[in-house]
Amino acid sequence: MPDTTKAVDVPTTEQIRTMNIYEKMLRAQTEIKWVKKNLTIEMSEKNKYKAVAEADVIEAVKPIEERYRIWSYPFENEITESGTITDKNGYNKIWMRVRLVTRFVNIDNPTEYVDITNYGDGIDSGDKAPGKATTYAAKYGWLKGFKIQTGDDPDGEPSPEDLGNIEKAPKKTTQANDTGATEYVTEAQLGFMKKLFTEIELAEILDYYKIDSLAKITKNNASRMIEKKKSEGNK
Repeated sequence: MPDTTKAVDVPTTEQIRTMNIYEKMLRAQTEIKWVKKNLTIEMSEKNKYKAVAEADVIEAVKPIEERYRIWSYPFENEITESGTITDKNGYNKIWMRVRLVTRFVNIDNPTEYVDITNYGDGIDSGDKAPGKATTYAAKYGWLKGFKIQTGDDPDGEPSPEDLGNIEKAPKKTTQANDTGATEYVTEAQLGFMKKLFTEIELAEILDYYKIDSLAKITKNNASRMIEKKKSEGNK
């Protein structure tokens, strides 16, 4: 079990029963220390990153909620956007974005509650996109609600064994060597790029590939950028 609590003076059950929801949330966030990023996501052989697993977050939160008599649950959950994207192999995948409101309720006075709103994205070739998006949003509902820190070290510095894994920024390139360079971005891909990237990021993409229009990006490069942006959002 991860070390998630600090040694603090714990109030008695009777004292906890008299607290309002804000006092309980404050005490709870004081006791939860941090949750380590124990999950490794592999986008490819060279593209890997560390993430927080939902199971680790739940393991940290459950005993604290029980102690301070707080009940949390998904109060609202709605799909705000959905569509399909094409991966680097040309396969279509379902993409979905959900808005989730996590409600933290004072068990001793159920009229008191705190709502935390988060958004989550999910991508899957089958029917798991909604579940992935909801899991992501729920996980960050707890992390934000209790102000839980995440990382491999409490001070956020990379561990020595991780320093060798930091990749250097790629040099500017053209698309001349891209496989399928004559097959340009689809209208669906352009639509997703305009939703996912800011105006500044889109300008940087044009500069990076030395082109004057998004329509001149190859289908393969567009797919890679969309996948990378999605993976960054799900960390």
